[in-house]
Amino acid sequence: MGRYFDTWMIRHGETNEDERAMARIIKGEEKIQRRKDITSALDWKVSQYKMPWQELRLPIGSAKGKSFTEDEDRFLTCMMHKLGYGRWEELKLEIRKAWQFRFDWYIKSRTPLELQRRCDIIVKSIEQEKDPAKRAALLEKKNNRSKALRAAKKAKAEAAKANADVDGEDEDDEDEEDEEDEDEESEEESDDDEEEEDDEEEESEEDEDDEDEDVEMTDTKGKGKRGATGKAKGRPAKKKGRKN
Repeated sequence: MGRYFDTWMIRHGETNEDERAMARIIKGEEKIQRRKDITSALDWKVSQYKMPWQELRLPIGSAKGKSFTEDEDRFLTCMMHKLGYGRWEELKLEIRKAWQFRFDWYIKSRTPLELQRRCDIIVKSIEQEKDPAKRAALLEKKNNRSKALRAAKKAKAEAAKANADVDGEDEDDEDEEDEEDEDEESEEESDDDEEEEDDEEEESEEDEDDEDEDVEMTDTKGKGKRGATGKAKGRPAKKKGRKN
């Protein structure tokens, strides 16, 4: 495993997901170092007492987790030192088996997540008691990291808002151009309609003139026929007479 890690650290730049893998490695190393620091703090606290299961005292104020008693916090501290930090299921099982809590339904009904939160409070109090300057430096580092993350999120949100405003202005300009184009097209269509109406009026006038000329021609033809023939020819009168 160590050989593989050494080789990967030398050639990790050849992979496509170099940054993501390095971030995961750094995060994992920080977790390992954090667990070592917690173990060291627990060793330091327990080593101060000859009988830590009965004598251990914790500098926890009444405001933090006041539902837990001093005996319960002492048991959690000693059991974390015995089992190791992070084994919350095993810690819950040891609590259920402990004779001193056989009538303490509150601690026996706590979930592993609730036990983890309480143990984190205990660990932080022990670290602050052991090395106040180091604890303050860690808190300052954490606060600075949180501020940097908040600033990055804020800058990202402002950049997204600015891009959205620019896109909105571009869309408004495009809408105005589209409206202008539509107005020009409507004007052209109205001009075309007017030209078509003028053409239709001219054609209708020409048709009326043609009809008037046809009527005049028919009238003149009728008059000419009547003048040439005069009265209409009748049948010759039959001669009356008897046959011999």
